[in-house]
Amino acid sequence: LTDMDAVTLSTTRLLSQGRLDADIAWRVILVAALANLVFKGGAAYALGGRALGLRVLWLFTIAIGVGIGLLLLWPAGDVPAPASPVAPIHEAAPGGPPP
Repeated sequence: LTDMDAVTLSTTRLLSQGRLDADIAWRVILVAALANLVFKGGAAYALGGRALGLRVLWLFTIAIGVGIGLLLLWPAGDVPAPASPVAPIHEAAPGGPPP
C-alpha cells in the first residue's frame, strides 16, 4: 500500500552526499514510518472493519507513541555521522550502461 523504500533511499543518498545531517536523516525516516503506520491502521479499519481496526489499534498506538517519544526526547545532534558513507548510486548515461 505504501512503501518506505523511496524515503529511505532518498534520505540515505542525501546523507551520503553530505546534503543532510545524520540527526535529521533518522528523524525523516522515522516520521515516514509513523505516517506509514497511521495509513495502514486506517486501511485495516476501513477494509477489515471495526473488529480488525481495534485489534491493530493498540499495537500501532504503542509503536506510534514510542516513535513520537523518540522524536521529542532524543537530544538534537547526538547521532554521529556514518563511518563510511553509502556508495553513490550511478545513474545510467543516455544510450549506455552505468559507469
